[in-house]
Amino acid sequence: MKSFIRFCKENWVGFVTLGMLVCIVYFFTHHTEEVVYRGTILEHHVTFDKYGDPKYITIASFEDGYIRTMGGLDYYVRPVGSTVTYTIRVIK
Repeated sequence: MKSFIRFCKENWVGFVTLGMLVCIVYFFTHHTEEVVYRGTILEHHVTFDKYGDPKYITIASFEDGYIRTMGGLDYYVRPVGSTVTYTIRVIK
């Protein structure tokens, strides 16, 4: 029993850190929700980095009033004016 008490005294920072991590995970799994915004694609751009690799960028306007840039070919191949969705987690 004395060795367990000594172990707890020496490693109290680990126990506090673990408790905080459990609280954070609980908060973000039970007190957040996913919100989906619909938007319209405005334009596409292709840029190249210093190694010559292409970066496909799509600019879209969403119903919440924000204009967001999205990267990747999955958005780039869609025509201008088509509808896209954007999912974000917000606090309830």
